[in-house]
Amino acid sequence: LAGTDTLILSDENMLGSPMGNLKARTLYPAAGERLARISAALRDQVHRVVLSIRSPDAYWGSLLAMTVARGHAVPGPAVIKALASNRRGWRDVITDVACAVPGADLRVMPHEAFGSTPETRLDMMAGRACGLPKQRDWLNRSADLPSLRRALRDRGQNPNVLPHGDARWTPFDAGQGAALRETYADDLHWLMGGA
Repeated sequence: LAGTDTLILSDENMLGSPMGNLKARTLYPAAGERLARISAALRDQVHRVVLSIRSPDAYWGSLLAMTVARGHAVPGPAVIKALASNRRGWRDVITDVACAVPGADLRVMPHEAFGSTPETRLDMMAGRACGLPKQRDWLNRSADLPSLRRALRDRGQNPNVLPHGDARWTPFDAGQGAALRETYADDLHWLMGGA
């Protein structure tokens, strides 16, 4: 494109789809292959890759809330256990991406720090300040428990399969959630250590 200084390609499904992750019970199992194909299609002109990562307990909880809100069944204990016990973490995804585009500047933005600042994400992707106004609308927020129970009730399903309360749904028990957060803490430590 003549006169183009920076081209940003951004799509949540570049590394794989969230539903594909759920079916595989792991984080982006084909991330490297997918990004390598994208890079090849762009004639290896990928100069920067920016990844947004999130604690797996929150990632899976958000994804499961989205699926239930959109008409899928509430996952049973076997699905929850499989997600909680899978040890593929963001370190594995990041390593796959780094191998797929070895010359690219790879930036990782934890959702917990950057989720509420899309303007900072855009600046990071562009490699310069873009001047996007601060955006504080919370888009695509996960449905909370009352909304999910209402969705189940509206579909004629038993809303009592979900826990009581008004907060966001946390499908993992305390031990499972702790294990997922520990994996994430290890991944963040690895990143802060220079990866």
